[in-house]
Amino acid sequence: MAKSLQVNLLEEVLKKQPTSVVVFEKNQVENYDYFDEGLYDECSGLLQRATRGHSNGMYPREEIVQAIKEIKKSIVHYK
Repeated sequence: MAKSLQVNLLEEVLKKQPTSVVVFEKNQVENYDYFDEGLYDECSGLLQRATRGHSNGMYPREEIVQAIKEIKKSIVHYK
């Protein structure tokens, strides 16, 4: 279930920030519908690993899209 919630949060971020560079910082997303402190930490860690920590909370939209695809691969009902 946590993986599905990660997808929900990241998809909401993409929807609410229809730009080529997405800001995924706590103060930017803490009022989103799917925001949860633990969930934010999980997603933030995932994105940090994907970019080797070189993002400063700003990610190219395509990296978020790619992260969602990777999460969905590990969720049985998305396969």
